[in-house]
Amino acid sequence: MLTKPLICWALASGAILIGLCSSAQQGHSLPKDLQEGDIIFQSSRSGQSEAIALATGSPWTHVGLLLRENEAWLVLEAIGPVRVIALEEWIKQGEGGRYSVKRSDPKHGKLDASAREGMRRVGERLMGKPYDTLFLWNDERIYCSELIWKIYAEGAGIQLCPAQLLREFALEHPVVRKTLQERYGEDPPWNEPIVAPSSLYDCPKLVTVAESVRP
Repeated sequence: MLTKPLICWALASGAILIGLCSSAQQGHSLPKDLQEGDIIFQSSRSGQSEAIALATGSPWTHVGLLLRENEAWLVLEAIGPVRVIALEEWIKQGEGGRYSVKRSDPKHGKLDASAREGMRRVGERLMGKPYDTLFLWNDERIYCSELIWKIYAEGAGIQLCPAQLLREFALEHPVVRKTLQERYGEDPPWNEPIVAPSSLYDCPKLVTVAESVRP
């Protein structure tokens, strides 16, 4: 699925080389029967992960897209910047190495060669974009679930789930309120459309194909 621009960027970052060496030497168990375009979820160790989990009611706080290159599985993710990383390295960066993999249900949209080509083009366009800590719905900066939603919608014509407005999340917990204050000050964009990792995870257009022990 990777074209030359994506390969060159990944090699420049060292993600593929590190991941392949790690996989060969350590032999960690990876999910089986994967397909390009599968969506993989984890519980992030980032500083904002707790606030996201509390606001969404879900342990899944980070998400990426699976790619295949030269027999190696990779993940395209928006973590600052949008990048490609080896699957094994991606799994290890999550809490406890836990993950869940979802796939587009053919009843709602099959990922054929044409769809994957379109998804590839969108991924290339967004490669290297900085991370969006304000979760704004534009392409200047990109957050993880926004990246996946746009790749599916613009590349494959599949809108995975409706966006929610910021004010519709559970925002009363002190950790969440503190994060909002730090990010937005006194005037959060309450009507900003946001797609959270939890919304993708609960999307009825996706089916679970692999999962480690749930968080």
